[in-house]
Amino acid sequence: MPTPPSLSPGSREFWRYVDRISKPLLLIHGDQDKIIPVEASRKTFEKAKSKIKILKIYPGKGHSPIHEVGWRDCVKDIAEWVNRVLLEQRTT
Repeated sequence: MPTPPSLSPGSREFWRYVDRISKPLLLIHGDQDKIIPVEASRKTFEKAKSKIKILKIYPGKGHSPIHEVGWRDCVKDIAEWVNRVLLEQRTT
């Protein structure tokens, strides 16, 4: 049986440093993800110090919303986020 993500060494390392994330951050998560609980993204969003950060949770989607039915919405959200980050960087 695979190690749950919350118990893996990489996960422990991530949670030690998550509050140091300060670069623009886009978190994409399906609320039906069976691999990584959606709460992990919520917690990351809460703890990250990024000034520009967005958490997108896709109802009915699993671990990889960009590879599921309705993927265009996900791509649209990513493109909008990239445009926002680039625009923000131009004005600072």
